[in-house]
Amino acid sequence: MLSIPGQSALSPFRLRKLANRLQKAGIDVGTLGAAFVYFAELEKPLAADGKRKLENLLLSGEKAVAQQPGERLQIV
Repeated sequence: MLSIPGQSALSPFRLRKLANRLQKAGIDVGTLGAAFVYFAELEKPLAADGKRKLENLLLSGEKAVAQQPGERLQIV
């Protein structure tokens, strides 16, 4: 299975709104982020060119969000 990091799923405004709601609910959050992650079940590994084409298609020209070391990851 191939996993491809995706673009941001929420705008900065939506992230601030979500962080405020969590704080009001008593949930302490530091930095909050949300990003898409794509999974592809492949019959055989993709060549570098094929993987690049798939990433370009899924990301639609946007930049992928990279997970930083030490960040907690929740996949929903």
